[in-house]
Amino acid sequence: MILYTMMPQELIFQQSYHQEQSQPKLINHNGIPVIVEENEQKQQQIVRILSTNPQDYLNENYYPGQILS
Repeated sequence: MILYTMMPQELIFQQSYHQEQSQPKLINHNGIPVIVEENEQKQQQIVRILSTNPQDYLNENYYPGQILS
């Protein structure tokens, strides 16, 4: 079967796409709210910072892709 569409694969094959990725979680790490996902090595990886403090965004320990200990 051939699909001629402009829709991305993720929307067409939603079930298999969601099974491969872990669901993001909101956690507080040292008082900074962050969204994390679990990677292949079962480590928490920062996806997004949700802080209202601008200094938290300048902290080099918290940036997207950083592994939390």
